[in-house]
Amino acid sequence: MHYKPFFLLLVFIAVAFGSLEARQKPDKDSTKIVMNSYFGFIFRTIDFGAYNAQALALGYPSFPNELGGFTLNFRTQKEGKRLSGLSSFSFFSPFTTSNNGVFTSSFRGFGFHFALGYDLIQTAKVRLYPTVGVGVVYLVLQNSPNTNLATLYGGNPPRGNQLASWQANPMVQLNADWKIGKKWGLNAAAGYSIPDFTATWRNGAAKVDGFPTLNLNGIYSQIGMVFYP
Repeated sequence: MHYKPFFLLLVFIAVAFGSLEARQKPDKDSTKIVMNSYFGFIFRTIDFGAYNAQALALGYPSFPNELGGFTLNFRTQKEGKRLSGLSSFSFFSPFTTSNNGVFTSSFRGFGFHFALGYDLIQTAKVRLYPTVGVGVVYLVLQNSPNTNLATLYGGNPPRGNQLASWQANPMVQLNADWKIGKKWGLNAAAGYSIPDFTATWRNGAAKVDGFPTLNLNGIYSQIGMVFYP
């Protein structure tokens, strides 16, 4: 996946905001902590090892081990307190990759999460806080043939297989906020989510039995901007 343009855009926006803030008066109330919102990029590492081993043995394509997207977060915290509440919506952007020119693998999905956080470090400009939460994720993974498979698989070629599932998603995360301007700052986070997907795989319209439960345990990270009211 090529996310370099997103990071370059983020840096450009940060520099532009910084130039504007440098011309304004200092923040006289920089210690006030109220509701703020984040928008950032999120990356997840997904383990398809168990599925790939069996799928390849049966003549199915494998999945690559990464998935990216965006997340929008809202954080509420009373002034002077360390406990905070967070809610987030994540959208896993459509992503496709080719498997030796025979299959195209695609991903898409979204999730909702709620969490509680506690400030370990709390200053006018910097906050460091772990969060623990739970949510649900809906993820669609699909392999579709992009060539005539009859010549490769004889008279019974795989027509593509798909997983679609809702799944509970416990998670722990470490967050850092850096307030740069009066109304904005940067956020970075890393965490670990624990979804195990159990779903129905289909080869075309026919149900496919015998595929293992996908182990999607994974470390993820995100970086983005924070906007203060």
